[in-house]
Parts: sequence; structure tokens; C-alpha cells
Amino acid sequence: MSGSGEGRATDACTSVEPSPGCWLDTVRPMKLATVLAALQQIAPEHLAEGWDQVGLHLAGNGKQVRKAMLCIDLTPAVLEEAIACKCQLIVAYHPPIFRPLTRLADRDWKERMLAKAVRAGLAVYSPHTSLDAVRNGMNDWLCDGLGAHTVRWSIGVPRETRSHRYKVAVVVPRASADAVRNAMCNAGAASRTPRDGGSAEPVLSLIHI
Repeated sequence: MSGSGEGRATDACTSVEPSPGCWLDTVRPMKLATVLAALQQIAPEHLAEGWDQVGLHLAGNGKQVRKAMLCIDLTPAVLEEAIACKCQLIVAYHPPIFRPLTRLADRDWKERMLAKAVRAGLAVYSPHTSLDAVRNGMNDWLCDGLGAHTVRWSIGVPRETRSHRYKVAVVVPRASADAVRNAMCNAGAASRTPRDGGSAEPVLSLIHI
């Protein structure tokens, strides 16, 4: 794998600077379906949120995958590097097609970029919230930064089997914050019962803005 600031394995890549993504060579050519199966084993798509657009966005031209580009966002710069490095697949964390496209008519940068990716025969895949939700994925990584006792109710649980809990964010005067938090906890929001059997304790966080 190579990232920004590191050497390139091919002359085609040395001319693309700065590097907006990183790429990796496979040990041997692999069918796209084989690569996608491996990606979905790492981050199963059924863990994704219902509103998300995870999965295969562009199917490519059927060629086997010898080299893949990894990036956070598919941008024109990433696409140019992927083409220069002769990649067959781009794995973009954020879905490049989120809202439905009615046409690819070069009306804006995204349409031009996607049309160019199609002409180049590139496959594009996005894991997004399936990678967030999987065990040891992005959500767990973020929770680890908050401490060892962070609550993680729905992480790694298939969407259809999750408890029907919702995240509620409210903005209130500071003088009323404790009263609002206690009222929400009394209604069943983010409260826990101590192991000694005492009364429920609130675990809602207050954030000053």
C-alpha cells in the first residue's frame, strides 16, 4: 500500500502529486465479485443505515482487479490518480452517488467525474455506515476515544434486529439543561440502573455550545 509522501511502484503514479488517495496491488488478478465478497465480509452491507447508499456504484468494465484505490471521498483528483495508476477499482468510504442521478450530462463536476470513471471502466464501491457499524469499525474506534465505559447498543447489530431507540438532540437554556436531562431520563432516555439495585441514573451528556 502506498499513501501520500511515499514512493510509487510504477512510473505512471510518480507524475500524480499530491496523492489524494492510496492504492494497493493484489497478489494476483482477482474477479471483482471476489474482491466485493471480501469487502462485504469485512463490513456486511446489512449493517448499513437504511438511508445510506452502500455497495457497488459503478460496475466497471469486467476486467479483473489488479490494483485498487482507497480513499475517503471520490474526487476528480482521486479519479485522475486511479486512472494514472491503472486501477480497476476504487473503494470510497463516502458514497459518490448519494442522491439519485437523472443523467450524466456533464452539467457539474460530479457528473463529469462519474462519466469519466465509466469511460475508464472503473468499478466504484462504498462501505460507509456498514464499516461504521461493524464490530471494531469506525463507531467502535470513535467510542474507544471516549473511554472504556461508552455505551454501544446498536453497533454491529443488523438493522432489522436493533432495538427501536432514537438519538435526540435538543438545544435548551443552560439554566434548564439539568431539568430537561432529568425529564428525558425519567421518560426512559439513556438511563441505567446501578448494579446494587438503586434508582436509575442519567447517562445523558450535556454539551455547552
